[in-house]
Amino acid sequence: MTVVRHQERIPFETCPSDIETYQQIGEVLATADPSRYQPTLPGNTHWSNWPWSGAL
Repeated sequence: MTVVRHQERIPFETCPSDIETYQQIGEVLATADPSRYQPTLPGNTHWSNWPWSGAL
C-alpha cells in the first residue's frame, strides 16, 4: 500500500521572494549565518513527493 502525502501547492503567480524558504535562504547568503534558516514547513524533496519526475 502506497501512502501519498499531498503538499500545499503554490500558484505559479507567486514570486520566490514571497516564500519563506527563499527569504530565509537569502538571509543566510547575505549574512553567512546558517542559523537564519529555520523552516516552519516540512520539506518536499523526498522522491515519493515527485512521482512523475522520471517521466520528464
